[in-house]
Amino acid sequence: MKKTLLATAAFSLALIASANADTSCVVNSPDGELNVRDVTSNGPGRVNDKLQNGYVITIRDFYLLKGKSWARVLDGKTKSRIVGWVFKDYLDCDGEASHRAAAPAPQRYASVYPYICKTTDERGNTQMYTAKLDLGRNTITWRGKVFSNLEQMDGCKAAYRATSRDGSTAELCTATQGVADLVVTGDDGSDEFECNIIHN
Repeated sequence: MKKTLLATAAFSLALIASANADTSCVVNSPDGELNVRDVTSNGPGRVNDKLQNGYVITIRDFYLLKGKSWARVLDGKTKSRIVGWVFKDYLDCDGEASHRAAAPAPQRYASVYPYICKTTDERGNTQMYTAKLDLGRNTITWRGKVFSNLEQMDGCKAAYRATSRDGSTAELCTATQGVADLVVTGDDGSDEFECNIIHN
């Protein structure tokens, strides 16, 4: 009982400390949609809905939980109906949110999503490298190589393909929130890597 009361009190204090004026934002997730979680006395609860990229919401307040920033959001049109808690890093709140079209396009969002990807060398040793999806510059960067002319594809929740100067391609396919597959194809064939988004 004491533990629950302490958690509730700490959560309430976090909300008061993080209270902010209502801010309009647009959902901008690398997966194309964003999980919405129940509002509970201890913070974000279970997933109860999903918001598509381009959906306009209003942030009522936010707080940090285990190093992650969460936003309690309202419907952007009514500004009264509580939608729930969402991961704040996947919201675009630059002040132009309410004026944007509902349908998202890669070139409209200057957002960078870093992923950490697992590779295996010839000896079977595991190594980790970073892949960067840059929706502002329309590029995918993998191990220092830049793939440009980014285009969005079908087949995943959100899928992107870019091409390098030598004609090789990089495809990033997000299967679930924060998890993706990277396929790099060149003259010597294709290599596939498992990736996870890096949360700042």
